[in-house]
Amino acid sequence: MPESTLSALDLRIINALQIRPRAPWAQLAPILGANAATLNRRWRELRDAGLVWITSLDQNSWAAAAVVEISCHSGANQQVAKKMAEAKEVIAVDLTAGGRDIVATIATRSEPDLSAPSCSRNCPRWEIYGR
Repeated sequence: MPESTLSALDLRIINALQIRPRAPWAQLAPILGANAATLNRRWRELRDAGLVWITSLDQNSWAAAAVVEISCHSGANQQVAKKMAEAKEVIAVDLTAGGRDIVATIATRSEPDLSAPSCSRNCPRWEIYGR
């Protein structure tokens, strides 16, 4: 499956699971217009291709969160993303195209901790937006 090609059914599956992540395929089948076996097969194919994934977060372990946009020197985005992912406060790291090279989500136990996460020692000069 080409990474850039998602069918209308693929997009409906993704959207349905964003809304009801624990819904059984049998419940989604009539809503999405495909049988449960087809939905299950398409999900596995999307997952195996790395196009979709499941993330679980314990919301009781943090009280403040922010989305961090990072611009890197040419060719450094992979290295910076790996360093960011090592920090305990970083719960998601995404390589992007466009205005920023990396978008990361960080979460801490308090809002004051948000301004000085441990990953800032490894990745200086980052800017936090949307506090």
